[in-house]
Amino acid sequence: MPTMRQVIGILLVSNLSAYAQTPQSWQNEVEKLKTRFHDEIANKITLDYVAKQNGLTYPLKKNKITHQEIEEKASLSAKLYVNQTIPEINQKLALDAISEKYRLWNRRERVKFVDRRGQKYDGYMTGVYPSMRVNGITVPIVDLGDEVKVHFEPDLAEMLSNQEIKIMLLKNNRDRESLLEEYKPKEKERLYKSNYFTFYDGNYYEKNEIENMLAKQMDENIKKEYSRNIESFLNRNGYILFDGDYLPAVMAKQKESARQEAQRQQQAEQARLRMERETEQARLAAQREQLRQQQEAERKAQEAQRAQTAKSCANEQIPQVIDGMLQAQSRDEWGSEYWDNPASAEKLFAPISWSIKDCSVTGTMAIAKVLVESSTKGGMPIRKIWTFLLRYKDSWKISSIIDGN
Repeated sequence: MPTMRQVIGILLVSNLSAYAQTPQSWQNEVEKLKTRFHDEIANKITLDYVAKQNGLTYPLKKNKITHQEIEEKASLSAKLYVNQTIPEINQKLALDAISEKYRLWNRRERVKFVDRRGQKYDGYMTGVYPSMRVNGITVPIVDLGDEVKVHFEPDLAEMLSNQEIKIMLLKNNRDRESLLEEYKPKEKERLYKSNYFTFYDGNYYEKNEIENMLAKQMDENIKKEYSRNIESFLNRNGYILFDGDYLPAVMAKQKESARQEAQRQQQAEQARLRMERETEQARLAAQREQLRQQQEAERKAQEAQRAQTAKSCANEQIPQVIDGMLQAQSRDEWGSEYWDNPASAEKLFAPISWSIKDCSVTGTMAIAKVLVESSTKGGMPIRKIWTFLLRYKDSWKISSIIDGN
């Protein structure tokens, strides 16, 4: 598809007259061109065209009968075929035949059978079961199977007869159903073909069903072809798509130029505002950094001043604080006023005397080694070095006491 610049260059001269038209006039012209293009596509994409795409012959032949009639005819034909091929068993006649098979034997009747040991008997029965004799030979009862006993036991004969007729009927029904399922689809297919139904996508359809499907495909193809090519068609006829509307080429060029100019100005204004914002942010950042540096300098100066003050009064206050706390604890008091945090005050047991052996000051922190004489709860004397940690704020206070050097 040509770009807007290429189309405008080609159509610029030929479209001058269109620019002089009123909006209503060129809008009407665009609608006429759209209609013409749609008609051209519709003349190309016909039912015959779509049918060929689907491998079908058009026009379609008229069906002789309907789906329902084919279903009925196929069912009837299949039933007739099954009845001829596998007739339904007459239960009464079958029962009569089976009853003859299991009828009771009478004395002096000729019989023929093989016992369980394989002994064959063929002759006249002179003794009746259970004292059975054939041609004067006694047949042991234990050697007789059910196939022989059935001719002497009515209950057994009836049971075997019923079982056999049931099996025969079940097999007959299964065979007939299986043949029906096999034959009916073939018969339906024959009827579909002979009555001009169309096979498409795995199924047979009537003429009107296929025509409806072809018409739907035709409409969809026309819409796709129209949507895909309408813009290039209108471009060739002097109209360009601009913001959702087709405009004469000259008008579209002017609008595009105006939009580009507006975008350029907007970008320039955004760049200017961005520069101002970045400059202001840099200025504020510099101010914040300057203020931070001032505050840091003031903090360090204050810390230095506090450290100097702490050092200058350490020799006087630290002994006073330690001495005051131990004197209070010698009176069994806590001496909380000498602690940096009264809630964490610690208590030594019964201090008697004490002396500071060493004290070092670093800034607002100090460590003092104090020899304390006291006694245990049992009265035994104790001499021990305690480490006092002190902190200076407005004055020196004890922060903690550590057992040991």
